[in-house]
Amino acid sequence: AQVLTYGLTQEEETMEERSPGAGSRAKAARESGFPLSVLQAALAINVVQAEASVEVDRERILNCITGRPLNATPLPDHVGYEETTQRLRALFAATLWQFSSLPDLGNTMREQLSKSLRA
Repeated sequence: AQVLTYGLTQEEETMEERSPGAGSRAKAARESGFPLSVLQAALAINVVQAEASVEVDRERILNCITGRPLNATPLPDHVGYEETTQRLRALFAATLWQFSSLPDLGNTMREQLSKSLRA
């Protein structure tokens, strides 16, 4: 399984403490094979269109974003949805920025990363 993290894992932090740079190198090696298609999907996330394993969970998440009762029917549109979408994209972009120099990434994906970080 490929895992991306925002920052180092606990094991990588220990490595970093013992030998500066070792944890960062381990993180880079661990994340180097992460599928680019997943990265692209993360930058295109939209909280309204996102799916959950159970529809009621999706509805509760949307209601939480808007401050409505959890069991209410979610609003079709709300400024909070766009703000949350932008924040998630920026968080993913910050995590994914390390991949911006990969030749396989392509200019379109680099532009998506940059746009998400500016939002």
